[in-house]
Amino acid sequence: MAELKTHSPGPWKACRDGECSCGFIWSQPADHPVAKVLRDVWGDDYPAIRITPSERGLTGTSFEITAYMEQISYGQIDPETAQENAKLIALSPDMLKVLQQGLVITTVEEIKEWQKLVRNLILR
Repeated sequence: MAELKTHSPGPWKACRDGECSCGFIWSQPADHPVAKVLRDVWGDDYPAIRITPSERGLTGTSFEITAYMEQISYGQIDPETAQENAKLIALSPDMLKVLQQGLVITTVEEIKEWQKLVRNLILR
């Protein structure tokens, strides 16, 4: 059976079952994050600068340069959708395992057992 060897080991768990605002999905055995679920406003961040005039004694006008981050906003993800996304991503290692089991099915009984596994995974 073909098997992925490069993903972080499961089980994966969404921080506080997806309710945490951090949005991290953790590989429990490896104890590190594997994904981050976006919520609220999302987009691309980019660096920008702001130039403002300032008075400086006898030398006249000078300028202050301030660096900051801007964002191009593409939309918004509500908290309930973000929580469900986190739960779905956390199930990825289990889904992979069930799908791999489906590749080696040879009998009708194995098909029925595999269907139960898929159903249980979906209805979690």
